[in-house]
Amino acid sequence: MSALGSDSRVRASGRSLRRIWISSVAVLVAAIFFLGLLAASTHHFQRAVFEGTTSTHTKKASAVGELLVMKRQMTDPLVGVLYRLGGDEKAAVAKAEFDGLVVRFERALVVVEGLIENPAEEAHFGTALTVWDEVGVEIEKAWVNWNGETLADFLSQGEPPLMIPVWQRWTGIDNHLGDLQVEMSTTLETRADEVMSRLNVVGALVLGTVAVALLMAWMATRRLSRWVLRPLTEVSRAAQRLGESGAREPIAVPEGVAEVRELARVLSASAAALHESHGRLHTQAHVDSMTALPNRKAFLDRLGELVDGPGKVAVLFVDLDDFKHVNDSKGHAAGDELLRVLGLRLQAASRGCDIVARLGGDEFAVAMEVGEDPTAVVTVAERLRAALDAPVDLAAGRVRVGCSIGVAVTDDGTAPASAEELLGNADFAMYLAKNQGKNRAERYSVGLHAGVQARHELRNDLSMALERDQLVTYYQPVFALDSGELLGFEALVRWQHPERGLLLPESFLDLAEDSGAIIHIDAWVRDQACAMLAELRHHSPGQQMSVNLSPLDLASDGIVASIVATAERYANPPSNLVFEVTEGTAMTSTEGAAAALAELRQLGFHVALDDFGTGYSALRYLGELPADIVKVDRSFIHGPGSEQSCLLDSVVALVQHLGLHVVIEGIETPADLQRVSHYTGIAGQGFLFARPMPTTDALDYARHHAPIPSAAG
Repeated sequence: MSALGSDSRVRASGRSLRRIWISSVAVLVAAIFFLGLLAASTHHFQRAVFEGTTSTHTKKASAVGELLVMKRQMTDPLVGVLYRLGGDEKAAVAKAEFDGLVVRFERALVVVEGLIENPAEEAHFGTALTVWDEVGVEIEKAWVNWNGETLADFLSQGEPPLMIPVWQRWTGIDNHLGDLQVEMSTTLETRADEVMSRLNVVGALVLGTVAVALLMAWMATRRLSRWVLRPLTEVSRAAQRLGESGAREPIAVPEGVAEVRELARVLSASAAALHESHGRLHTQAHVDSMTALPNRKAFLDRLGELVDGPGKVAVLFVDLDDFKHVNDSKGHAAGDELLRVLGLRLQAASRGCDIVARLGGDEFAVAMEVGEDPTAVVTVAERLRAALDAPVDLAAGRVRVGCSIGVAVTDDGTAPASAEELLGNADFAMYLAKNQGKNRAERYSVGLHAGVQARHELRNDLSMALERDQLVTYYQPVFALDSGELLGFEALVRWQHPERGLLLPESFLDLAEDSGAIIHIDAWVRDQACAMLAELRHHSPGQQMSVNLSPLDLASDGIVASIVATAERYANPPSNLVFEVTEGTAMTSTEGAAAALAELRQLGFHVALDDFGTGYSALRYLGELPADIVKVDRSFIHGPGSEQSCLLDSVVALVQHLGLHVVIEGIETPADLQRVSHYTGIAGQGFLFARPMPTTDALDYARHHAPIPSAAG
């Protein structure tokens, strides 16, 4: 109960809104009588002109507007249909969505057609219908005639020719429907002019009647003002004061009708409730509901205060490793539970004065004042990493996720101007930690940023290297070590960068794999290598060509068909081609990749394990791997001591016992050659015999070289 009194006091009031209203209406009866006579004389006119015109135009404008809205809704799925966004499967889904919208659009067309009133509107509508039918024809042409591969080829050169008629007509529909709207508006303006001319006649009668009504209304207004309007004004002012000050005092209305006093009482109670909810809203705006930690906004606000202060400030950006796997394998409820547990661990592992927040998703952040201890950041980062690395027992079972931490400090030379920049630097360092293998911390620095920026620029340049004809193939010979005979070449790629010169594969292949460009590069190298092999076979039909396959090649659809097509294009028998995969790729290949390697061997191609000894080196699996050649890494002949020699002897013996061929890589000195001199039936390659060379030099070398000195000699 407020200070204004109970409900019984309100009901006991002598003046109610009903009584005041009834007495005021009595004063207005005469004015209403005169206005009623005028209304009766103009009723037919208003109904025929105003209602008819307004209702019809409203229906027409609404119907045409709905057409335009529906057409805009169809644009996104139409783009997916025409350009096969996301592949044929997603394009099919988009087409189904588009077809459903077409049905709705055509129903709306029928509605608009029924509202057409004159030949001009009918002409615009007929043109729009014609263009709509043409759009449908063009869309079906594009859907039938352009598959994903053909469309991709044309898109790389510009807009495909079948798309242009679609978009021209698609835009034309808007124009014709717009013309229809303009024509409808013109019709409305014409009718409005007619209405205005008639209203002028009625105006004189209305003015006289209004004058009488105003006089009577003034008398009624005085009564309403005292008992209704003035108290309502007091209520409004009091409510405004409550909103500005947040005070909880009840609204006092000294006099007024019962209903206004009741309104004042309700507003007083509402003001008190709003004041209480304000605190809850403030909490929701600054606190993460899942972990009860400060959210991103609150974190940036408090971090900004620290950055503006005199001391050094550090931000630790924490991102969980493999959190998506928990959601996928155990469900989102388990993921939410894990976030709550790890949020508590972060609070416990940080210092009491540090600011711990959840930024969103699986990202957390810690802000701390560093002080004079330079190791404080490292200590806290390691403590956080260890805390999150420990297993977590959830209702769905035990899980374990590590974290990658990016660290940025205000004295790192970057002089961040804001909390957002400092957090962004820490975020950048976190991604570096991810790229370095996860479950580690990385500190931001200007030099580190510059290095990553340089690699980013190199990655952008690489995306255009093939188009700009900057890639070249080099070829390194492979020899039979016991006879000195040239067996063939290994195809290697180089990048003739316009600014950095000739780049070796280790400078850019990892970037190509990350971006997916390696698939296009490898396809180009295969084509160049097969053309080179065809030239070599004119002089020596038994020559072989080795070409590298990346894990992305093996994972791509149609890799075997692509290889077969390239070999057939240059009339190269499969037995003359060797495809090299690293030992790690072969050991960890997917079922599809393993099937691709097995199919290549069944077709007569050779498969070689490259860099054997640097990866898994699981000898017991050697006989099961899909390969018939093993290329032993150079580290086996460059390593010191007799133990390395014994290991090399064991590997060669085992490989030959399994019926596989052996190629020794990295033979660079006479001592290296002497080290493998006691083996028989093996091949080798290295700088001692020849370095990788361009195509012309390799062809000349193949025609005129003398056999190398045999290892036995």
